Amino acid sequence: MTATRLYGNWLRPKTLNVRGLGWRGLLAVVGSYFFGLALLQSAPKAGLSLLLACLAVTSVAAIRVNGLGLGETLVGKGRWWWAQTSSSTRFLAVRSGSWALPGALHGTQMVPVEIAGRSYGAVHDARARRIAVTFELASTAADLTDQQDHDLSVGRWERWLEGLGRRPEIAWVNVTVETSPSMGGQLRENIHGRLSLFGPTDCTDLMRRLAEVSPTVAAKTTTRLTVVFDLRAWDAQVGGAGRRKGITSYLPVLDRSITSLAASLNGCGVSVLRIASADVLGGLVRAAFDPSAELQIELALATGERELPRWEMAGPSYAYEMRDHYVHDGATSVSFVWAQAPQQLVTSRVLDALMRPGQCRKRVTVTYVATPTHEAMDVATAQVRWRWFAQMIARLPIVGRATTAADDREAQAAEQATREVAAGAGWVSATVTATVTVLDPDALPSAVAELEHAAGASQLRLRRLYELQAAGFLVGLPVGLSLTELARRWSR
Repeated sequence: MTATRLYGNWLRPKTLNVRGLGWRGLLAVVGSYFFGLALLQSAPKAGLSLLLACLAVTSVAAIRVNGLGLGETLVGKGRWWWAQTSSSTRFLAVRSGSWALPGALHGTQMVPVEIAGRSYGAVHDARARRIAVTFELASTAADLTDQQDHDLSVGRWERWLEGLGRRPEIAWVNVTVETSPSMGGQLRENIHGRLSLFGPTDCTDLMRRLAEVSPTVAAKTTTRLTVVFDLRAWDAQVGGAGRRKGITSYLPVLDRSITSLAASLNGCGVSVLRIASADVLGGLVRAAFDPSAELQIELALATGERELPRWEMAGPSYAYEMRDHYVHDGATSVSFVWAQAPQQLVTSRVLDALMRPGQCRKRVTVTYVATPTHEAMDVATAQVRWRWFAQMIARLPIVGRATTAADDREAQAAEQATREVAAGAGWVSATVTATVTVLDPDALPSAVAELEHAAGASQLRLRRLYELQAAGFLVGLPVGLSLTELARRWSR
């Protein structure tokens, strides 16, 4: 009997941080602490005041608000205040007689790519000099696959992610699993719209019978992989003349990279159905902002009889961001980010509960950022070094604290990761975001509770993205955005 393969020891990226203080603040406090001890000998009152000030600073810095340090919380409050002051939390699509996209989507453009008989769409962000291409995937049914084969597919997926560290043109990849309840009438409309009048009578009768007995309520699950390319990595290949011509000069290089990536996904537990076209990308974005239009968009894509909106009109007609939710075209969404990975060893199916369809529309996105191969060892070693230094500072009186079992576990996990990187493994960072969307605002509390329960069953701890709801929503769209990058922006 083959033993079940287990996974664990995820590391949260760590810099020097003791009681909420970074290395600059910690250096100032430690220096003041030793100076206070020396001053205590000659001027007891002044020395004691300085030591008490050090204690006060470390106590305040240790305060946590919604899982964040006090400094991070104050910076977030500052960004939110600035967004409200500049009215960037409210969006109207019609501006000066033209249609615009919201937030980070503003300024992006859809680039149709037609090379070597292939046709697909790419979302180009000229300001960031990045371009994103989305693969539509079909995942292998895990319940119909032998556990050993399933673990082999997971291992190949790990190697695929590590291989991104050898491709400097790839900034990051987003893997999104989107589930939504769908009415059984959608299946009936799709079948009746595609039946041929010249087909065999027995076959058409069978299809009509199948549509009649289909369930009235069903669920739809889609999986997609968005690869974000950094155009600056191709500047040398394109040359100065090519750069002056614009994005079209980069498309042949982009297509070659896309072809090799699609081929390398074989054996990773998924199969590439197609590369999303410009119409599909626009439809996915429009349906995310306006879920009530999803049926009409899918029928338009299936039949081609209806005209889909241009990319500039794929966004919402209006949207406004509140501190704990995001309202867009009559729908309301709440976004979360993971605050803690599973603390114990788990199987490869640990996320099944989170990915399973629920009562409401749900979108779970995992953003993978691969560290360049030549930097992986330095990053892994830095994690061990920072933890060792933090433990050393933690032993000091006043500024220190007692070492916990969690600290020892993290130190062991960091050392294990360093040994694995030394043996040839890569270093990949991951961020999980989840968004739930409802049409009825009264159903929002139950939808949030369902999502949090599913995350708990998957042994994840989620944190609501207070004051970053619009960013959390946009990350799950097939446009190639990263929450880490959006969280640093002061503008919406």
